[in-house]
Parts: sequence; structure tokens; C-alpha cells
Amino acid sequence: ATQLITSNNLILGDLNRHPELDVAIDGADEVDFELNCIKGGGGCHTQEKLVAANAKSFIVIADSRKDSRALGEKWTKGIPIEVIPFAYVSVMRKIEALGLQPTLRMATQKAGPVVTDNGNFVVDATFCKVCNTKF
Repeated sequence: ATQLITSNNLILGDLNRHPELDVAIDGADEVDFELNCIKGGGGCHTQEKLVAANAKSFIVIADSRKDSRALGEKWTKGIPIEVIPFAYVSVMRKIEALGLQPTLRMATQKAGPVVTDNGNFVVDATFCKVCNTKF
């Protein structure tokens, strides 16, 4: 994203310089009929959540390919969760205790796990049956 912004001569900001935002816009990986979303498939969870939390309005954009009757119907990779590397095993155990099936997301262009912009890992938590449980 940084390269895209700077290559188009746009000014890159951050929350230290702009702690309050009027609006934040982001995409979703899947959206159900109640407008619940799975987000974070790209792996920039923490920064995206902080931007959204500091915006007066948060807008999620998704086209018809992301529409489903229930979460997990189309986005089958699971719920993406950003975790601190030194605790990923204990976090995965907690996820299992919730009845989900965690998998450490592995990189495709290098050896080892996917590393986020913050130096963290991504765990994808799949579930056997689509449900309406709120975690």
C-alpha cells in the first residue's frame, strides 16, 4: 500500500500525525445478509483495526462476489487472526478451545509463516459449521 500511495504522489499519513479521521474505508472478504463481515484476509489486521477505531465513520465496501447467506460459505480459509509470534502456540490452543480449527498461515514466496506489517503471524481459524455465535 505504501508504494501505491507514494507512486501516485499522494501523502502517506499515520495515526500519530492524524489521530482523528473523518472516515475510513476498507474492503471485506465476505459479508452475510446481516452485514457481518470476515475481514483481514490480506493480513494487515492490527493497523486496519486501529485506523477504523480512530475514524468517525467506517465504511466497508464489498461487491456481489463477497455476498453470502452465512459467513464461511464463500470465504473458506477461516477467520484471520493476527497474533504475536512468541504466543502463537498458546493462542492457537485457546482458539481450539472455542471449537475452531487454527492453522498458522504459511508464506508462499518464502519459507516460514506469513509476517504482517507489524512483524506478527496470521492464524486462520476455520469452523466446521457456520453458526451465529458472537465471540
